[in-house]
Amino acid sequence: MITRHGAEVLDELRPLYLGLRDHHAAAAPHFGEIRDDDGAWARRIARYRRAIADEDAFVLVARDDDGNALGYAFTHLADGMPGWTQPERLGVVDTLTVDAAQRGNGIGKALLDRVYAELAPLGIDTVALDVIASNDGARRFYEREGFTERTVTYWARRP
Repeated sequence: MITRHGAEVLDELRPLYLGLRDHHAAAAPHFGEIRDDDGAWARRIARYRRAIADEDAFVLVARDDDGNALGYAFTHLADGMPGWTQPERLGVVDTLTVDAAQRGNGIGKALLDRVYAELAPLGIDTVALDVIASNDGARRFYEREGFTERTVTYWARRP
C-alpha cells in the first residue's frame, strides 16, 4: 500500500533515509567521511521541512500489511529550464529509497509510478532526479524506467 503524506510523516522516514545514506556511502566511498546518524538526519529533515512547505510537495510512503514503512519518495515541483519551452514545470524526486531487504520487490517502481500518477492531475509528465554517478544499481533502475542523462554536475575542491 502506498499513501500520500505531508510533513506529519517526516520523522518516520529517519531509518529509511539512514539506510540510503549508508547505501550511498558504500556506492561512493570516494566522497569521504559520512556524517553521524543525528547529523545526517538533522540536515535531511531540515531540507524536507523547507520543501514540504510548498503545497504541491508530497511524500509517498510504501507500507507492508502491518503498516511498516518499506520505502518512500519525497517529491516537489520545480520550474523547467529557463532556456527551453518544455517542460514548464516538472516533478523532482528528491529522495526515492527502499529498505535494503525489500529492494528488487517492485516497491521502487510502484513508488515511481505513483509519483507520476500524483503529478498527472497537475499537468506534469516530466520527472527529474539526481543519482550518484557510481551508484550503478540505481542508474540501471532509472534507465529501465525511461530516465536518460540530461545534465552532468561537476564538483571541484581547491586547496
